[in-house]
Amino acid sequence: MIRHVFLWNVRPDAGPGAAQRILDALNRVKDEPVAALSWTLGPDAPAPGSEDSGGRWQYGLVCDYEDQEHLQAYYSTPEHATVVDEVVPLIADRAVCDFEL
Repeated sequence: MIRHVFLWNVRPDAGPGAAQRILDALNRVKDEPVAALSWTLGPDAPAPGSEDSGGRWQYGLVCDYEDQEHLQAYYSTPEHATVVDEVVPLIADRAVCDFEL
C-alpha cells in the first residue's frame, strides 16, 4: 500500500474562504475518477503546548492507494490536474510524501 501525504499552508493574500475552497476542490477527487482506499483531510489541530513546535502545516491530506500504479492512475487524471491548477495559486507552501506501508 502507498500512503500519500500532502501538507500545505494557505496564502495569506488568497482571500476569505480560500482554505475552504482548497478543501472542497480536493474532496471533488476523493472518489472519482480514481477512488483512494482511504481519504482524510482537515486543518491542523495541535495538541496543547505543541503550537510553537516549529514547522507546522495548516492543513493536511492523507490517503492510501493499493500500490504505485493505483497512485499513478490518480495523479494522471485530468480531474487531478484541474484540482492542482485550482489550488496551487491559493497555497503558500506545500509538501508531498508518498511512502510504502
